[in-house]
Amino acid sequence: MRYGSQPYSRKRKIYVIFALAVIAVFSLLKINLINKAAHSIGSVFSKTGSSTGKSLLSFACGRDLVFENDHLRNLLKESAIEKENYYTLQNEYSSIVSQCKFLSKSSINGVTSSIYSRSSQADLSNTVFAEAGIQQGITTDHVAIIDDGIVAGKVDAVADFGSRINLLTHKETKFAATIISSNKTLGIVEGNGTPLLHMRFIPENAPISVNDLVITSGLEENVPYGLVIGVVNSINSDPEKPFKEATIEPLSDMRYETIVTLILNKQGI
Repeated sequence: MRYGSQPYSRKRKIYVIFALAVIAVFSLLKINLINKAAHSIGSVFSKTGSSTGKSLLSFACGRDLVFENDHLRNLLKESAIEKENYYTLQNEYSSIVSQCKFLSKSSINGVTSSIYSRSSQADLSNTVFAEAGIQQGITTDHVAIIDDGIVAGKVDAVADFGSRINLLTHKETKFAATIISSNKTLGIVEGNGTPLLHMRFIPENAPISVNDLVITSGLEENVPYGLVIGVVNSINSDPEKPFKEATIEPLSDMRYETIVTLILNKQGI
């Protein structure tokens, strides 16, 4: 019986070995699949992590760039304002020096003042307001100048510490005038609300030509002789009329002026 059972025992052993081999193969396949899956999942998480990191970095860098851009814009704006203030102060200083030199060499008394406002009304568009008034000796019809004795306008109204100045181009501004080569009044220069002035009542035989320098004649009570008004631009003459007219281009440009001097006495230049 012991020998007869050997074939059965060997056959069972073969079955067991075969079963173990099958189990081993399936185990290897399972382990391989798990490894592949783990690798795939790891790759996904790795890519996701890398992408997320890059996105976070880009977001942070973007925020930094926006902040720096705004900061630079603010610095540029502040620099532009400081530059504008510097040039304004420089121009004001130059104006004050020029006007003081003029007063000194001409022996004319005057009050140098800042322009603090300009009229926004349509009918007073050629009007400015200065920080000098009755307390500084200013009265109506005092003349305002800029630079080296160039006429800016005439005082129209005064308060204790302020005055209203109608500029040369204002329609109500008038000056008795002559040319630089004459000491006699040759006409009346008037503003008319335009950039150019009119000179009227010029005697037909008066020696006046284009490009002549027109100055104040000193005929008015508060206006000295020799203040510069402008240059003759054109002349309108009719031999049959006793007077001729001229168009005058003023030398004062008040768009950017911030300092004026108000003349106190009439002493000529």
